[in-house]
Amino acid sequence: MSEETTNETTAADAAETTTTAAGVGGIAGVPTVKTLEGLVDLIQSQRSMLANSNQKNADTFNQLQKFITEKTTGVSELDGAISAVAGFVTEETPADDEHVVRLTELQTERARTVEQLQNADTQRRNIFNSITMTEGALQILAQVLTSAGLEGAAEGAATEAAAEEGTDTEA
Repeated sequence: MSEETTNETTAADAAETTTTAAGVGGIAGVPTVKTLEGLVDLIQSQRSMLANSNQKNADTFNQLQKFITEKTTGVSELDGAISAVAGFVTEETPADDEHVVRLTELQTERARTVEQLQNADTQRRNIFNSITMTEGALQILAQVLTSAGLEGAAEGAATEAAAEEGTDTEA
């Protein structure tokens, strides 16, 4: 007769081997808050960090907008050039003709530019979503401070963050 070995673990066995005290563990790096003042300070510092992050995202969004505008203009210019060169190309035009070569180059450049536009647009949409979510988080933190009777603290954190970064951030 042969013996079978199993690696089954019962719930009781698991409970015995993985006991953790209540309130211990969780997300690494989260500060422990023991006082109301500590909680307010934590909320204010998180608001400041979010406001700075949101400003950087807004700057990136604006740069992407400018890039997209420039590339869209470039595609329009390439379309005009492609149209002009295509007027010199017929079915009988040899493949090594300078017009055919130039037309191929322009079409390749247009395809690359359109791909860059699509990538930039995807990044822009992702950043916009991030900005929107961060704005929501900032509003929630402001409401928490306001409902706790710390309206001035909420405004002070935004003003302090703007002063540190040299930006204009609304609370």
